Amino acid sequence: MTIPEFNIPDFKQGDKQVFDAIYRHYHKKVYRFAHSFLKTEADAVDMVQEVFIKLWESRALINEDKGIEALLFSIAKNTTISVLRKRSTEQKYLSYLKFISSNIHSDSTDALSSYNILKNHLENITGEMPPKRKAVFRLSREECLSNKEIAAQLNISEKTVEGHLTKALAEIKKKMEPMGLLAVLFLYLQLPL
Repeated sequence: MTIPEFNIPDFKQGDKQVFDAIYRHYHKKVYRFAHSFLKTEADAVDMVQEVFIKLWESRALINEDKGIEALLFSIAKNTTISVLRKRSTEQKYLSYLKFISSNIHSDSTDALSSYNILKNHLENITGEMPPKRKAVFRLSREECLSNKEIAAQLNISEKTVEGHLTKALAEIKKKMEPMGLLAVLFLYLQLPL
């Protein structure tokens, strides 16, 4: 199959039509490559998107003599390795979390005591938050409302909701981390950070 000629100088300058042409030509190949390693359609689709975002962001680095394909597949390879590494780390971490979680929720007096201390500490931290941040946090984590629903209920923008949640989670992490590994694990079990 012949590799088409793309106007690399225009692409390096941000020409979106050239980018669209590159995407149309290569996205299926990148998808097949990603799917062969990641094994799920959703992960492969996500990786294709990530690869082309990285290509766009690094377009100024393209060596015009080597063309697009070399950079594109280098990005795809590195992104795949990164995803596989992350999966491996997450799987080990999730196994450890499950182990700790089962110990925290067991009948052991010490584990139950630690759990209650951490839960009370979290409640104290959220209780000290500014009223609007506290309201946003509780609606999100306790009532499981979406950012859009919270924004409508509190008559604020979704960006404001996101900002409050980001600040709330950062504050909680900062104040819980000095309590040690068990506190960090507790946070990951209690809050989708």
